[in-house]
Amino acid sequence: MQISLFQGVGLHVDGREVALRGRKAQALIAYLVLSPGMKATREQLVGLLWSEAEDAKARASLRQLLHVLRVKFERAGVVGLSIDKLRVSLDESVFVTDLDRALASVDRGEPVDLLGNEPRITDSLLPGYDDLDPSFTSWVRIKRESVRQQLIRKLEEQLADTSYGTTATKRIARTLFQ
Repeated sequence: MQISLFQGVGLHVDGREVALRGRKAQALIAYLVLSPGMKATREQLVGLLWSEAEDAKARASLRQLLHVLRVKFERAGVVGLSIDKLRVSLDESVFVTDLDRALASVDRGEPVDLLGNEPRITDSLLPGYDDLDPSFTSWVRIKRESVRQQLIRKLEEQLADTSYGTTATKRIARTLFQ
């Protein structure tokens, strides 16, 4: 399953889109794919997406959202979503993001055009989710900066590698200074 995180959250299986209705459903999936091990506790998700709601109402909202996601994934033939009493997780062997592909392209010394064509590409990570919930807003801002720092570090490492030809080195440098 391919998950787009730049310019909006999108899910695709074998080239066809799996439409997730609601920004909270999309935000939950984005949070999971960007979390270590692609997993989170229910407590984390409640605090992230319903930080201003009463606890019982927030938990009920999460249960409803997880039910909708489970049904949607099953109908689309998507495997790899696990939900239990304490945790929600995605199977790392099933899900890949455009961010994963972009980082891998930098590791190869061939940054994808996406990174070099748009100034501060990390600002387009999860756009439109800044007003979802105050906790999610803070997490998105921190995640954008973390990804920006990771990209800079990787690009600097590649720029220091003298085995690349002039064209590749210029492309890496241009991407770094975007």
